[in-house]
Amino acid sequence: MEMKSRPLLKKRKLRNILNGQKKFHNQFPYEDYLFFLKLANGLNFNGLFLYGLQLEDDDLNIQLANNTWRESKYMQNYVFIGEDSISFFVWNMMEKNMKF
Repeated sequence: MEMKSRPLLKKRKLRNILNGQKKFHNQFPYEDYLFFLKLANGLNFNGLFLYGLQLEDDDLNIQLANNTWRESKYMQNYVFIGEDSISFFVWNMMEKNMKF
C-alpha cells in the first residue's frame, strides 16, 4: 500500500483559500485542520482521502472537492475534508462539529 502526503502549507495560504470561498462563512476550524496539515498536506491511503491544498492532485484538493460536493443546497452547511469509498468526512458549520 502506498501512502502519499505533501509538505505543510503556510497558515496564511490555507486561510486565504478558504476565506476566498464565501460559502465556508469563515466557520471552518482552521487551527484543528492546520494540525493535520503540519503532518501532511493531504493524504491518500488505502482508499481514504483527507484533503489538503493540492492543486496538482484533484483527489487531494479541498477546493475542488467542495466545489463539487457543495453544489446541492442540502450540502451548503458542510465543509468536506475527506472521503473514503462509502463515507464523507465533513465539518458541519451550523453545529460546529465533525460528521462522518
